[in-house]
Amino acid sequence: MSTAILPDNVTIRPAELDIASIIVRERQRGVDAAHVTLLRNSIRDTGKQIVPIAVSERADGKLVLIDGAHRLEAAKQDGRTTIRAEVYTNLAEDQESVLEFVTNRARKDLSPAEILEAWETFDLPLYQLQAKERQLSGLRQGQAIPVIPAGNNGEVQPSVSVREVAIEKTGHEPEYLAKVAAVRNLAQAEDVPDEVREVAQRGYEKLKTSMAKVDPIFKAVQKTHDAVLRQSEDPEMVKKRAAEQRLDEVVRSTTLLQEKLESSDFRDVLVLAGRMGEWHRESLRAVRVALVNALSSVVVVECTVDGEVSQSLQRIGVEVTHLFSSQTLRQLGLEDRRG
Repeated sequence: MSTAILPDNVTIRPAELDIASIIVRERQRGVDAAHVTLLRNSIRDTGKQIVPIAVSERADGKLVLIDGAHRLEAAKQDGRTTIRAEVYTNLAEDQESVLEFVTNRARKDLSPAEILEAWETFDLPLYQLQAKERQLSGLRQGQAIPVIPAGNNGEVQPSVSVREVAIEKTGHEPEYLAKVAAVRNLAQAEDVPDEVREVAQRGYEKLKTSMAKVDPIFKAVQKTHDAVLRQSEDPEMVKKRAAEQRLDEVVRSTTLLQEKLESSDFRDVLVLAGRMGEWHRESLRAVRVALVNALSSVVVVECTVDGEVSQSLQRIGVEVTHLFSSQTLRQLGLEDRRG
């Protein structure tokens, strides 16, 4: 299949166009005043407009700007009535957008928002189409083409790395594109709190500038989003989630302590320290007492959760005694001497 951006029926001709006849679409970003001044100075110095603007001539005769908003503005401010242009014919409107993205990307001045739009409207669909073409071609030739499972839309997803394509086409990893998309989606969503949407809208406006830094904007929007969600949640659910997190922390910390104390190297160090004198023996006893007290606290919690305190205490007591005895004998190497 052809990978050319523009179809064969598109023609390009040079022209000197009436500035007043050129339509600037609302979707195109605003101009940078400093850049316009730089262009005006350049034209005055050279006496020529070196680079023509690009315009699409539609079937109804309308002339729509594709590339060169700064050059067009410079011409207007200089009082010129005409401007040198390249006129494209037979372009569909979506092809106008593609050409605009490509020309801006060639100059490396796409904003994060435009990079995402170029990826979603051109690069990613083209990659998916080419991958499916390769797969179908392989099937026709009897080759086994590896694929990953079908997506939610039922389409077969190629095994070629989307990450690699994203980096090649946009210069950014998929995570970068996902962050821009997250801010945009929150800015446009109707089912999110007003405070979140307003912060996201301000952030997305910043992402429409070529110098915008994605990470700080994404983090600011995410912080507001998370804070507002916490405020709107049922206080009881917040309390339960916090308790669950605290329990997870206790499990992690006690497991790490167990692994540390069961390490033979660590035990050897404690044995060496304990043999250094009576005071060190007392330190070991203090550790043991602290661990017993901690164990008692956990047993109390378990008995409280179970509800039947006496029965639970008896059951847990038997379990703890058996576990304590077997583990101690095992670590002392006395298992074979029991009985």
